[in-house]
Amino acid sequence: MSCYMAVGPELSSENVKRRIQACENFLSSSTCRRLIRAKMTRSLVDGPIVPDEWMRAFFEGTLEDAQALSRGLVPSWSPLSLREFVKEAKSLAVSRDPVTSSGTCSLPKDMRIGLTMKKEHEVARLSAAVADLAERVNSKKVVDIGSGKGYLGQVLALHHGLDVVALEAQSLHNASSQTRTERLRALKRSRGNGTISSLTRKINTADEINAELQKECKDAVIVALHACGDLTPTAMQLFAKTEASALVLFGCCYHRITSDCFPMGPTLRERSSAIQPMLDGELGCHALEEWSKREPWRLRQHGYRALLEEILEECGVEESVQLGRLKIRYQPTDLFEDYARRVLSRLPDLKTPPSDERLISGSERSQRVVPSSACVYALRLLTAAVIESVIVLDRLEFLQDSVGKENSSVRAIFDPVCSPRNLGLFATKPGRART
Repeated sequence: MSCYMAVGPELSSENVKRRIQACENFLSSSTCRRLIRAKMTRSLVDGPIVPDEWMRAFFEGTLEDAQALSRGLVPSWSPLSLREFVKEAKSLAVSRDPVTSSGTCSLPKDMRIGLTMKKEHEVARLSAAVADLAERVNSKKVVDIGSGKGYLGQVLALHHGLDVVALEAQSLHNASSQTRTERLRALKRSRGNGTISSLTRKINTADEINAELQKECKDAVIVALHACGDLTPTAMQLFAKTEASALVLFGCCYHRITSDCFPMGPTLRERSSAIQPMLDGELGCHALEEWSKREPWRLRQHGYRALLEEILEECGVEESVQLGRLKIRYQPTDLFEDYARRVLSRLPDLKTPPSDERLISGSERSQRVVPSSACVYALRLLTAAVIESVIVLDRLEFLQDSVGKENSSVRAIFDPVCSPRNLGLFATKPGRART
């Protein structure tokens, strides 16, 4: 068993501008760029992703070492440069630890019907936070941007007694939401007597804010739960340009952000940014905490795939064969050769399939390749957390410029294992919130 050393504070006290600059500098390094652009399944074919001294250390590691690495714990025998890299990544990433314990919020039984465990967790936590914020700014109204099937709005109205305007582009979602709302009201067990009204509207940019939206947002709390791509920045601009009282946003799908909506804050607008959301944003949609808690056997996939890609290339198979689309299931007891034979059985047209001896030798080699690949992937996850952080901090800087530093913040309220996109933006207009 390895001896581990903890590295990196959860969040330093430096201001947002300096932190954004530090994140950008970190992500601009050659090591980060290789990690960001690497294809893990091609790592044995396309060449090294990380420095040689790191790989030599990883060859001596285990899958447990890889999971520890993703949590910022490095084996004591690791090279100094690796320790420094992990320390910097951890120090730059915004803390994703939830500010409240998982047992503080729950939904009434009727309102849990039809919700996944993830959605129930998110709606319970967020509805409580929104209700608290609405009370602080003395508002009874919520505008739910990208309301989907209306789960959040229903809890806000029927449990917390708030009046909700559900803004959703898909009319089918609005119809489904109305049906469920009527069913919940018919049960006559709701504690709140708030109202829900639906608006079928697509807002691509803040320029599409019309008089009707201006009126709906007046004195309201604007909310968006995992607003996709550009919808989160658009909701922020809606908050800035209307007389809304407060804002609570959780973004997602960073790879769908366009150049019109990133960067938003002045720091990255004034610099040649290293962050290219259309290229790097998908990595920002990571699940670091969930990966770090997986059963170790489930971490073999990158190493097994990389080995098989190498073997298939030796056999003259073109890269166009996309093994991921075969949806091969991994079993806890699988050796590499078991996995490889299962894949090869789905590729009957191979002209020169690998020999049994080559597959057996692959199993022997996998004892080093699998943990080392997992360690490299752990570094990608640490880098991904910095990518997400700089996107969120850029948005925070925009809000600080709009409503003041003391009126805006980033907070995690979801368990990141259950809900990986758990960094929320909270803001109030000056003078609206009670202390």
